[in-house]
Amino acid sequence: MEKKKEHIFFSTIIGFLYISLLYLDCFSNKYLDTYQLKYGIIWILFLETTFSLLGKGYPCVWRNWLWKLRFAVLIADFYFLFTPYNAAGIGGYLVVQLIYWERLTFCQHREKDKKNKLLVIEFVILILLTGIGIFFGNYIIYILGLVYGFVLFYNLKTVWEDYFKGEEELIYLALSLTLLALCDSSILLNFIWNKELIGNLIWCFYVPSQLLLANYE
Repeated sequence: MEKKKEHIFFSTIIGFLYISLLYLDCFSNKYLDTYQLKYGIIWILFLETTFSLLGKGYPCVWRNWLWKLRFAVLIADFYFLFTPYNAAGIGGYLVVQLIYWERLTFCQHREKDKKNKLLVIEFVILILLTGIGIFFGNYIIYILGLVYGFVLFYNLKTVWEDYFKGEEELIYLALSLTLLALCDSSILLNFIWNKELIGNLIWCFYVPSQLLLANYE
C-alpha cells in the first residue's frame, strides 16, 4: 500500500510537469525554452528509480537494468538538449536500447561478477559512442541512427513476441518501447520536414514512455 501511494504521488508530480510542458510547447503564444523543464523531468525519473531501488533493499543500484537505463538517458538527453552533438545523443540512446535488450535477453538474477562485467561493458560503450558522436558527428550520425533503428526494431519485435507468448508482466515494457519508437519516428519526421506540430509530438510520446517503466519495475 505504501509503495502504491508513493507511485501515485510520483505520477502526480510527473503528470503536472508533463501537462505544463505540453501547454508551453503546444499552446503557449510565446516562444519559450523548455529545455530545463524537460531535463528536470528526466532527473525526477532518475531519482525516483534510485530511491525506489534503495527502498527495496538493492545494495548496488547501479547493477539494476532500469537504473542503468535512467543513467544512460540522462547522458543522452544532455547532449540533445544542451549541446550541438546530436550524434552523441544517438550514441547514448543506442546504449539505452542495449540495456532494454539486456532486460529482454538475460536473467536479472545472474551472478554478481557477471553483472559487474556487463555494467563495465555498457559504460565503456556509452563513453565510446558518445565520444565518437562528439568528434565525428557529421560523418557518423546516419550510421548511428541506422544501427539504433535496427536495435529498437529488434527489441520491439522481441518484447511483443514474448508478451503474446504469455509473459504478461512485460506489457509495461512493451508499451514503453512502442511509445519510444513513436517518439523516435517523430524526431525523424521533424528532421525531414521540420514542422512545429511534429516537433511537439516528440515529448508527447517520450514522457509517458519513461513513466511506464516506473510502473514496471
